[in-house]
Order: sequence, then C-alpha cells, then structure tokens
Amino acid sequence: EDELAKMRAAKAARGLGFGIHLPVNLTEACELVMANLTHLPEERPEPTPLVEGVPQRKEPVSLEFIVDAIMSGGASLSVDDSRWYERDGSTAWKVKEDADTGRFSFHLPDKNIEEGTDTGIFQEQCDMAAADAFDRLLAKGRNPRIGAMGELLAARLAWTLGRGEGCGVRPRGELAQAQMLSMQVAARNKASSAAPEEGAESESSVPKNDDDVLMKYPLVAPCLALELVRGNAPVVASSSDMTSSVALPTKSRNAQNETSLANRILYESFARNSARGEQVDEEDHGDTSETKDIYSNCLDFYLSSISHISSSANEKPLDPEARKLATTVVSTLPQRMSLMPWITTSSLHIVSSLCNLDAAAQGSAAEGAAPSRTTPATGSASSLTDSATLHASKVASEKRAYVSLVTLREAAFQRSQLETRRSAVECAVAISSGRLVTGATNTVQENALKLVMNVLYKKSTELADMVVVCAKQELERAADYAVEHYSSIQEANKATIDNQTPEEKVAAADNPLLPTSEEEKTVMTRVRRSAVLFQALCVRRTELMKHLMTNSCRAKADVLFKAVKSGMPQFARAAAKTYGAAEIALQVAQMASESERSFLLAILDNLSPAMAHQLPAADLTAACLQIYRTKPSSDPRYIVPVVSAMPRDDLVKLLPEFVRAPDQILRAALTRMSERLGRVSLLFREPPGPADVVVGMTPCEQVVYLHRLDFAEADILQKRYLRAIETCLEDTRAYPDQVVQAALDTMSLQFVDETITGKKEPLPLAFMRTTILTCSRHKSLHRWIRTA
Repeated sequence: EDELAKMRAAKAARGLGFGIHLPVNLTEACELVMANLTHLPEERPEPTPLVEGVPQRKEPVSLEFIVDAIMSGGASLSVDDSRWYERDGSTAWKVKEDADTGRFSFHLPDKNIEEGTDTGIFQEQCDMAAADAFDRLLAKGRNPRIGAMGELLAARLAWTLGRGEGCGVRPRGELAQAQMLSMQVAARNKASSAAPEEGAESESSVPKNDDDVLMKYPLVAPCLALELVRGNAPVVASSSDMTSSVALPTKSRNAQNETSLANRILYESFARNSARGEQVDEEDHGDTSETKDIYSNCLDFYLSSISHISSSANEKPLDPEARKLATTVVSTLPQRMSLMPWITTSSLHIVSSLCNLDAAAQGSAAEGAAPSRTTPATGSASSLTDSATLHASKVASEKRAYVSLVTLREAAFQRSQLETRRSAVECAVAISSGRLVTGATNTVQENALKLVMNVLYKKSTELADMVVVCAKQELERAADYAVEHYSSIQEANKATIDNQTPEEKVAAADNPLLPTSEEEKTVMTRVRRSAVLFQALCVRRTELMKHLMTNSCRAKADVLFKAVKSGMPQFARAAAKTYGAAEIALQVAQMASESERSFLLAILDNLSPAMAHQLPAADLTAACLQIYRTKPSSDPRYIVPVVSAMPRDDLVKLLPEFVRAPDQILRAALTRMSERLGRVSLLFREPPGPADVVVGMTPCEQVVYLHRLDFAEADILQKRYLRAIETCLEDTRAYPDQVVQAALDTMSLQFVDETITGKKEPLPLAFMRTTILTCSRHKSLHRWIRTA
C-alpha cells in the first residue's frame, strides 16, 4: 500500500494518470501551469458548432484560459462557445419573474442574439446539458460500484427525455457512436422491408415499427446498441453437438445479467405496457395485441442490431475486428434471450436470420475475386493467408448460426408461453426445410435438422406434436412452390434437352433423378429439405406417409416427387430396419390410392436390397405378390423389385404379364431377374435334383423362355410377342453376341436331343426370325450360324 501511495504521489506531481489532483490555491495552480506549458498543443483545435446559426467567438489566450486548459485536461480548448451552460453557467442569463403569473423568463445580454430567440436558445442549452449529463451518467455506469444504479437511472431517463419527433436531447459522446449503429440497423431494416428476399415468407425477420422507437425516444435505440458497440465476454458452446448444453462463464459481465443497460431499457418498455393497464396475459396465445408494441419494437431492434453486426462480419470476411465483435456479441445471445420477460414471434425470426449466410458467401467470393496487391514474391503466401482467413470467417459464421439454433432450443424448452414455444419450433423447422433463410449452408441445415429430430421431437411429446404440424405445413408449402414453378421448369428443361449432345442425353437417361436444367435444380434444392425432414418424421410415425404421398403425387408437383424419390433409399432403409420391409410395404400399399401408385412403386423398389450378394427377404417377396394380387390395377411393376429372389418356374408363369406391359417395364423386369447372376449369364441352368429350386433367370434363359412363350394361350398378340424378343436383341449391353449364341444353341440342342429336357422340344416360332436378326446385328456370329 505504501508503494502504491508513492506511485500515485509521483503521478500527481507530474500531472499524469488517475492520480491528478486539482490545485487548491492560485500558487499551486501557477506552478502546475508552468510545469505543463510544454505539453500544450501548438495550435488550438477547431471547435465543432452544435447549434446552427450561432457564430463562434474567439477567446483571447489569457492566464485564465491556460489555467482552464490545464485543469480540464485540454477539454476546455474544444468547448463550443455556444454552450453557455459550460462556460458561464447561470451568469450568462438574466432571469426575470413575472409578478402576475409567477413564471420565469430567460434573456441573453449578448447583442449578437436576435430578439425573441432567447427561449429557443435556452431550450437548446437545456437539451445539450441533459445530453451531456446523460453521457456522464453512462460513463459512471461502467464503474462496478455504482453501475447498477447508474444504468437504472439511465434507462429511466432514456424513456423520460424522449418527447416525440423534434426532441433536442440527442446522443453525445460514446452514445453518439452507438447511434451510428442504430441508424445503420434502421436503414437496413427499411431496405429489407422494401425489397424482401426472394423465397422468404411475408413474416420476415424485419421489424415493422422501429421508426416509432427512433423518433419518439431518440435515446432508446442508441442505449440498446451501446453495449453491442462496447463488446462483451464471449460465451461458447461446449460441443458441436446440438444436444449439448451451453457453457457460460462463471463471472458474467454486465451484458449477460439483468442489470445491463439494454436489459434495463427492455424491462422499462415492458413495464410501460403494464403501467398503461395493458398487462400481457400469459394465457393469451395470440401475438397481435397492442400490449406488446413498445416492448416488441425495442426487442426487435435490439436483436436486429445483433443480426446487423453478424451480417457486417459476413460481408467483410478479412476484417478480424468485425469477426471478433460479431462472435463476442452473438455468443451471449442465449443468455440475453433467457433474461427477456417475453419473447415474440418476430424476435425469433430475427434470431433465425443469423443462419442466413448469403452475405458470407458473397463476401468470400468478392474477396477471392479481388486483385492481389502483393508482389509476385509474396503473392503465394498472401493468397494462402487470405484463404485461411476466409475459411476461419466461414467457420465463425457457422458457429454464430449454431448459437442461434441453441437460442431457439432454449426458447422451446424454457419458456412457459405456448405461442413462444410454438414459434421457436416453427422457426427451427423452417430453417431445416430451407424456407425461413435461403442462404443457410448444408452444415447449418443439418444442425437444424438434428435440433428438430434429435432434440425437439425426441425429448418432449408436446413439442413433437408441434414439429409434426409445422413439418406438414412446410411440405404443403414445398408442394405449392413446386406447382407454381412447374411451367418455368418445363420450358427450361425443354431448352436444355434441345441443346444436349447425344452423350449428354444418354447420361441424363441413366440418372433420371438429377435435375435437367438450372431452374429445376434451384427449385429442387428448395423443396428437398422439406422432403428430407418429413421423411425423417415418417420413420418415427408411419401414418404420416399418407400426407407425404398426397403432396408429392400432386399434379404438376413433379420436382417435389423427384426430391422425395432421391431421398427414398435412406428413408426405406431406416423404415425397414425399424418396422421390417414387409410391414412397411403392406402399410404403404394400404394407404396408397391409384393416383399415388408411383410413390408405392418407388418405396417397393428401394425396400429391395441393393447389394449384389443379398436377395430380397421371403416376407418381402410374399408382400409384393400380395400387393400385386390385391391391387385393382394388377400392375406387374409391384413384383419387379423381388423377381431376383423368385423361383424360375414362377417367373416363367409371370412372363406373359411382363410381355403385355410396355417395353420399359419388360426391360426392368428382365434386368432385375438377372442382376445377381452375372457369372452364369451364358448358361441355361438345370436344377441339380427334383427338389432343388433355381432362383432368378439368366439372360440366356430369358431369351429361351421368351421364344417358348405360348402367346396364343396367354392372349398376347403375335406382334407383341415378336416385339418382346426384338427388345432383348436391341439391348446389346445386356444381351451381347455370346448370350444370343448360347440361347440359339440351347434351343437347337433341345430340338435335336430329347435327353436334355426329357421330351423333344420343337423349334419356337420366332427362332428363324431371331436368327435373321442376329445375322444383321452380330457380324461375329455369321460363321457360327453357317456351321451350326
């Protein structure tokens, strides 16, 4: 303590630091002036006029002038001459009292002041004095000893000093810097409301009535933004897992507790609603009451300021200060929101806007495209540094988006108001479906999907029902969106197909689930997330599959069905693992109508194992046969997914049904029959014993049995019978010359040798026609045909 006293005494002697003591008499003042004359600036700083129309007066440099400069630390040098209350105080005014009314009037003895303007100037001086006093109060509020009381007074004064539009109490000092942020936020909100983002809903994350707060209470918005400008200690999540909790520091700073200035302002706005007799009813499930106008506007503006800081950091990925400020401010968002007395729907939409990373992508692209200002020798190192910085900025923006999801989670679980919980769930579902924010990255949408399925749905029955309702609405919106863009997609697809090369057309035919044009790709990306979310819910509740079928099979919703079909393999595997493939197949068949047959065929196709060494299960095969027999349409496509596991004798009996079907269905059935028999494709297999069963049908066997088909008995036209055989011969990849040779050789041997089949088989009707077609298609078989 003695050493500390000595250090302070030394500083006081030199007039430095917090140890400065004002002189108590003229002698000491003169000594201090003489000791610090060398520290005065050479030129007097230019004063800044704060009152328009008031001329600036120059004051002669006298001893009093120098003493004021020393004692005020140079502040008196920049004092505006028009601020009489600072320079002369009450001595600058003449006060007169009216004997009749008892009112006081103020007059200036200055000859430069026009007569009749005394009252306005006096009011301006009072407003400036109030603004300066408010600024000093905010400065004192940072002192931990009196901070709570100072911020409480500042919050009350911020609402009291506002007197509507034209109020002269304007922010000064540190608060004036915060006002710049508030004005930027107001301009951004106004521009966003005037030009809403394409694909976003009408209830966007833009506050509707921020101007009321700015105009009626000019000190409120800067006070809300003040602590954001100052910055606070960050709070980071303990894990990247959405189910983890948020680790908060043990010693929270003032922005993270109820005594912060922003929270005081918000509490005061909430209390003002109550004081006017408009208490918010907790049983009221609506959010359109006027009781929340003042509070909701303040809360929306406060959260919009946080969103603006984050967006600014996204737009400037190479600015470390902006990124640091955004991380610091956003990381405390869950705790900030937990201290709010009420959370509105619009505030949750603003929180969700942190997941929109379009600005980050555009900022990274702009920085990447900017020309390098480094020399060739250091260009490579600078490029690597910029790339690392851009990557760090992207990671930071995704972490901020993660914090917004954590905020939605806390609002859904910790709030008692039903409307707030429902709004939080709705925002989370909308983010995971890609509707509420169109610029969310895959990582953000995956985190949102984890939040919805692994947290909200899993840990609360009430929230699970909300998730289902919101997911249904999102799927219906996706279907409407697909129908709305149907015509534009068809035109774009037609133009793309007309410009494709033959190789591109073949590749497109091999990948029918890929989007054809850019227009279809854009719409498909928009609706795919809704489909993925609802398919995940269908695994939990299978009765929801009816809703999925109804919307995906709507007329002109082709792109939505394509999106559903692209995610069908994962959905089918998860459902089969949970309930069994046969159970899911029968349940979907019972739900599906004739207009939803395509959905049933898609799920049957994906329930069949895709691995070459694994055959469809017997119960799934039986279920497909049952569906084929019970459905009114008797579509042979119901059994196509399981023909590879059926005995060959049963396939021979079903072969007429496939021949009656169009060529596309016939080719699909024949391909499935032989998909796990590639090693024996050239063989006509005979069962080892009477009790043994031959499964599937090789390409060689297919050609043979197609020729043996009794088309007259099966009530098939001869033209269709011959066309079915020709369809096989046209597919040279599945039926190369070796397969055709093996099939013709087998039919010839069965005609010549009775011991092969036990009876003499006549040559099929189409045998010679097939031989002629083979000569024209396979020149390598000419010699074999001549010598056979």
